[in-house]
Amino acid sequence: MTLDWVATDPEHSFVLCWAECYLYTYVTTRPLRLAYFDGSSAAKVVSSGVMDAQDIVLWGKVRPDMGWAEPLRIQELCKWGKQFKLDGFVRY
Repeated sequence: MTLDWVATDPEHSFVLCWAECYLYTYVTTRPLRLAYFDGSSAAKVVSSGVMDAQDIVLWGKVRPDMGWAEPLRIQELCKWGKQFKLDGFVRY
């Protein structure tokens, strides 16, 4: 499993770029199977509820203690997504 991210908003990606940055354009060769989490679900504001949907999918309840556990969260989402043959996740 390879963990990586792609920003769909160039302005956002440049804010997160700490070294030399490049802008790439990607085109898929087939339709992608993605799970979409709405509501700023990648934000790190633990008490605001933005990651609640992910928590419920993963752990069956809201887990504020897991707000900063990003590597574990994506690994668990990938395990969950295998049953649906997902290619990735969109957290908007």
